[in-house]
Parts: sequence; C-alpha cells; structure tokens
Amino acid sequence: MTSLIIGACLVIFAIEGLLISLEYFKMQKNTKLQSALDKANSDKDLLGQRLAQAERDLQNARAEVQGIYVLWNKSLESEKTMRHELHVAKTQLTYLAQKVIQGVPAPKVSPQAAYWETQERTPEVAVSKNVHRESYQANMDFI
Repeated sequence: MTSLIIGACLVIFAIEGLLISLEYFKMQKNTKLQSALDKANSDKDLLGQRLAQAERDLQNARAEVQGIYVLWNKSLESEKTMRHELHVAKTQLTYLAQKVIQGVPAPKVSPQAAYWETQERTPEVAVSKNVHRESYQANMDFI
C-alpha cells in the first residue's frame, strides 16, 4: 500500500512537473513572441518615419519640378521674344542694306549728339575717341 501511495505521489509529481514544464515553455514562447512583437513594433515605427521622410522629399521634389516648369516657360517666352526681336533686326538690316545698295543715305537714328560729343573732355581724349569712332565706321562700311 505504501508503494501504491508512493507510486501515486510520483505520478502526481510527474504530472505536476509536466504541467510546470509546459507552463515554462508557454512563458518562453510568450517571451519570444513579445520580443518579436516589440521588434515588429519598432520596425513599424521606423518604417513610418521613413515613409514620412519620403513623403516630405516627394513634396520637395514636386515643388522643385514645378519651379523647373516655371523657369522652362519663362525661357520659352524669352526665346519667343528674342526670336521676334531677331526677326525685327533682320528686317531692319535688310532695309538698311537695300538703302545702301540703292545709294540712299540711311536716316539718322537719333538727332541727339552722342555722349562723347556732348561731354567735355581733354582734347586728346576727344580726338582719340573720334579717331576710334571714325575707324570703326570705316571698318563697318562693308556691311
């Protein structure tokens, strides 16, 4: 009978040991799951921060692209204006060339005297300016 009681106690202790070990493994598993959950939450937070930074960068890039579009449109307008001015200049040069070929003197653009003729200078400076102007006009006669 004593051996039966001892055997029953051993079986109860074995079952208790088994239940304790199962509980221990569950706790270990919960600890691992909790650490994995904590790691996943920290990864989620990190990815959220990266996403927010990427969205800010995207907004900045969109603003820069918009600025580039504005500059592009301004450059196209400038090109259009310059092409128009070039066309006007070509027309004027063609007119002047025809007048030169026909022998008609070109009309003076400005009835006012040039600045080097109106400003007072020392005689040698005024003479040298006029010499340069005359040599320039002589060189430009081929046009």
